[in-house]
Amino acid sequence: MLEQLRYIQPRRIYTPTCVLEAHVAVIKGERFHAIIPAKDAPDNTESYPKLDMWPGLIDLHIHGREGCDVIDGKLSSIETISTSLLKHGVTGFLATTVTTT
Repeated sequence: MLEQLRYIQPRRIYTPTCVLEAHVAVIKGERFHAIIPAKDAPDNTESYPKLDMWPGLIDLHIHGREGCDVIDGKLSSIETISTSLLKHGVTGFLATTVTTT
């Protein structure tokens, strides 16, 4: 099955090296695929003129959030931490623990 491409044009796209205007993000399946000039985008491009697109952040050292800790050993704790982080732009994290008995 071929994955469908989705074209999204925000006001600006922030990259690690520059800020792009008049560009479109191409999404393949559930993943970012490419950035293309808006002039090259197809007619089914979704326009979001008031929104900016930023890359997701990765937290390399976190114990927990929202009263949950990764050392709890519960799936519900990981789900709570993940959901909370995502609300703040964190799309990945490295769960860390403390020394314990």
